[in-house]
Amino acid sequence: MFLATTALQEFWQREGKILFLSSWCLKYADRDEWRKLDLEVLPYPWDESARLEKAYCELRELYDQCLKSLSEWLNETHGLNCDLRYWNIIIGFWLLHFLSVVQDRYACVNDAIRFDPALHTIGLDRNSYVVPKNNLDFVDMCADDPFNLQIITEIVDFLGIPHSRRSANVAYQKEPTPHRVRDSVADVLHRLSRVKTTQLYAAFPWQSRLRLGLHSHFRQWPSFLPHDRSQSMQVPADEKKRSSLTELMRSSEIEKIISHVLPWALPLAYLEGFSDLREPTSRGSRATVIASDNGFHYNETFKIYAAESYRRGAKLIALQHGGGYGIFRQMPIEQYELAICDEFWSWGWYAPSVRPVPAAKLTGLRESGPELFQPKNKDILFVATLQPRYLVRFHSNHLGPQVGDYLDWAARFIKRIDPGLRNKLIYRPYMYDYGWNVIERLKEMDPSLRIDTGQRRFHQALRESKLVVIDNNETTFLEALVANKPLILFWNPERRQIRDTAQPFFDSLRQAGILHDSPESAAEMVARVYEKPDTWWNSEPVQSTRQVMINAFAFYTPDWPSQWCSALASVK
Repeated sequence: MFLATTALQEFWQREGKILFLSSWCLKYADRDEWRKLDLEVLPYPWDESARLEKAYCELRELYDQCLKSLSEWLNETHGLNCDLRYWNIIIGFWLLHFLSVVQDRYACVNDAIRFDPALHTIGLDRNSYVVPKNNLDFVDMCADDPFNLQIITEIVDFLGIPHSRRSANVAYQKEPTPHRVRDSVADVLHRLSRVKTTQLYAAFPWQSRLRLGLHSHFRQWPSFLPHDRSQSMQVPADEKKRSSLTELMRSSEIEKIISHVLPWALPLAYLEGFSDLREPTSRGSRATVIASDNGFHYNETFKIYAAESYRRGAKLIALQHGGGYGIFRQMPIEQYELAICDEFWSWGWYAPSVRPVPAAKLTGLRESGPELFQPKNKDILFVATLQPRYLVRFHSNHLGPQVGDYLDWAARFIKRIDPGLRNKLIYRPYMYDYGWNVIERLKEMDPSLRIDTGQRRFHQALRESKLVVIDNNETTFLEALVANKPLILFWNPERRQIRDTAQPFFDSLRQAGILHDSPESAAEMVARVYEKPDTWWNSEPVQSTRQVMINAFAFYTPDWPSQWCSALASVK
């Protein structure tokens, strides 16, 4: 039987029955084509909860082993003698995504072999392979078809599935648009901030930046991250150096596959471009404390700067920058940030090495936020999120193809809305579609559905709505709670699993009628409260539950600048 591995139809064989590796192959926009085929789609491995739990354990073990092996290899290659934490700061966030991706694609291909040992397929010719520049490139490429075909081809090759290869003239990545003025300003601000001993890099609202600056007499001011020079570097892949990565780990089949894929997945920023990126960061800083919200994720220049500062004795602080932290049952990126930093500053929740501080990002929302209720507001704002068709990292969320179930829940909610309220509903999609064709799907079901085009900022959309519905437990539901807007939540608790320490808070949301475990229940609650949502929302049980939730996961206070200055001064 022929195995189709991605949605790239030029790599399908249309004669006879086709086994599709996953539903990520079947793009909604191409439905007229694939519906003609004699096809079968493999079940997704992580639909089995026990298997998913095992995958998390394996990910932790693989991460530790691969970090150790790669750190030794990078030290030898670059002539350095840096410890594991140094390299974890620089490559750890990429490594977490890389291992998740390989685990996922390997499990799918293995299931295909068990389904039919006589499979054959078409892979990508190595002349068409692309090496990512940095972690941002890697994650973006893993969300689309061409790079996944590249990875799966290597897995298929290692496992011995018969395959031919074809070249592809596909644009894997878009060159970044130069912003010379912005980048120059960012670099100047970064150089100025390097003269300070305590350096804060955080994406605060402008009013929050000003308040912190005024309170500290401008001894503290959230600077901008430096321009990430890895985005514009032009260096070729060194195939000779990369070839030795195939022998990096050989203890198990999954380790051998990781090593087999690694030469084409390790970003240029960590090998060919590393010395040029590192050279300017290794001098001229007086940092004793460096704090950042998202700099440890995608800005390679900042990560190398932070790692070099750590080598010189600086303390590193990771600042919570979004939802999910302290809430998701499984959140490997949270564990990564805890591992690389001396402290993690949360939005209210506690754990070892975690310091709760007011959420400055949310204080701006509160200080300039929407009024509780305006009679002229009529809209029911339905705020959605989305994940790529392909898994890019493991966490307690809809993973890759499971997003299809998430979209089904949204459709069920829209169908169940009272007909008299249907024209009040406005759907706000996520900023990226990832090839799901979300609007087309929903419009096919309900052509009259109103769409928020995204021209309004989220805070403005909140302000102009009567009632808010959110179908996920990510950042927006915390923002809506802080804004004190009448809010109804629903999501699939089997996909969005909550950790034990957070579960009582979400049980309280259920008891207050805020959180629902089905779209139908949420739609019925909308009908019950729509005429006077403020009466329900202002009731003591609801407001008490809301406040307890905010204190734990979205804490804010008017004197937050004082608390931030005290916390920064106390870091030793």
